[in-house]
Amino acid sequence: MRMPLLFALLLTSTTPLLAQPASQSAPSAVDIATARAFLDILDPGKQSELDAFIADRISPRAAEFEPPEQLAARIRALAGQSGGIAVSEWNEVGDQVRFAGTSRRGAIPVRGIIGLTDGKLVGFQIGPDRRARGADAPEWPASAASADAALAAIERELEWRARSSRFSGAVVISRRGEPVLERAYGLARRSPDVPATTDTPFHTASTTKMFTAAAIAQLIDAGRIRLDMTVAEAVPALAASPGAGQVRIRDLLGHRVSYGDYILSPEYRAMERDDTSATELLALIADREPRPAREGRISYSNANYLVLAAAIEAASGQSYYDYVETHLLRPLGMTNTLFGAPAARPSNAAVGWIKDDVTDPLGISDWRANDGVVPYRGGPPGGTWASARDMSRFIQAFAAGRIASPATIEAMLGDLRTSGRTFRYGLGFMVNEANGRTFFGHDGGGGNAGVSTSVFTSRDGAWSVAVLSNFSSPAGDDLGKTLMDLLLTVPE
Repeated sequence: MRMPLLFALLLTSTTPLLAQPASQSAPSAVDIATARAFLDILDPGKQSELDAFIADRISPRAAEFEPPEQLAARIRALAGQSGGIAVSEWNEVGDQVRFAGTSRRGAIPVRGIIGLTDGKLVGFQIGPDRRARGADAPEWPASAASADAALAAIERELEWRARSSRFSGAVVISRRGEPVLERAYGLARRSPDVPATTDTPFHTASTTKMFTAAAIAQLIDAGRIRLDMTVAEAVPALAASPGAGQVRIRDLLGHRVSYGDYILSPEYRAMERDDTSATELLALIADREPRPAREGRISYSNANYLVLAAAIEAASGQSYYDYVETHLLRPLGMTNTLFGAPAARPSNAAVGWIKDDVTDPLGISDWRANDGVVPYRGGPPGGTWASARDMSRFIQAFAAGRIASPATIEAMLGDLRTSGRTFRYGLGFMVNEANGRTFFGHDGGGGNAGVSTSVFTSRDGAWSVAVLSNFSSPAGDDLGKTLMDLLLTVPE
């Protein structure tokens, strides 16, 4: 059985662990002590302590995300493989304790997130640290004197990552609208092997949120939606729902409130059909009262984007899927972008490759397909299938004002809140800076999902990057930012 929490994690790398609401404070001393105790008992020589921890130190809330017997099996498998973990770095973020270290058995670099509440374990993700660079890694420059130098360094890096099983997928880099690097690595499918290409559709995870945001931007320009329109005004089906009169479109786009998630719900799976509209799916969240994020922060929510899709349907008279197809994909010539069917991924799409994180948490076993891990159809918060070339085309068109007006783009990119240690979040887009220059876009991925993506462009249109991977985070989601950081040091 796969971990249900992966459905929440896969849609974005900034999604809080287990899709929990944002904590109002940092972990308490007792929570940090629990994290240390948890890592300390991951030692075959401490079997009695391990048994006691599983019996007494797991929160009842853990069962909301994973069957108790599966959580216990993962803990025991991690103890058996790792022999314990020597921690070298701690970082507390909200109700999570994050760490990096090395397994005592095999000296495998590991990185993880431990979710805690009231001194008890809610859940965890611990696996090999794919950010760790070995002795065979090429030197990564802090800056580049020319475009040629930057692209040469990027090619060396991509080849090394592919060779060391850190990356599989496609990368497209453009300068001033012209492709200057188009590369694909690894396999889209196996047995028989089918190499990935820059035209292969990959699961895009949360980069799909940009389609939803772009559709809202178009309807703002058409005068049918306003950023300060309330949910009660924009979504008639939620007019009587709790808080609908106070929550605005901008709050949904920017995750200033959270309607939580819905992709984990068995009811969602039961309702998901080829012709199910976003408005019909609102039944899953209609009785929820959205929770505000902390001041100046965000509370990442997939369900927010379901509500936005229903607003698109109400304003346009089309289903969300038809609107995206007719107003974005076709006009931009995105011929390798599509929504899939609930039952199966598209026939020509890349298969996600994962390790079994229940029995093989440190990723020692062979790759296997991520069947059943990601939603195949995709929808407003994530999961469209698209090629790297198509995603490059989309982000450049948005930056150039070919999708929405400059005034609306400025409104969406200028209203920012903190979303993590490096990114800020605008209205539908992540925003960052490198070398004093701004770039924006979105990434997606998380957990052991076989999906990780990042699509970014500079505000001035000088550089854009589209990275789609069928390996788990951080294969693709971290890479886009890394490439933009280098490219924006190139002198203009």
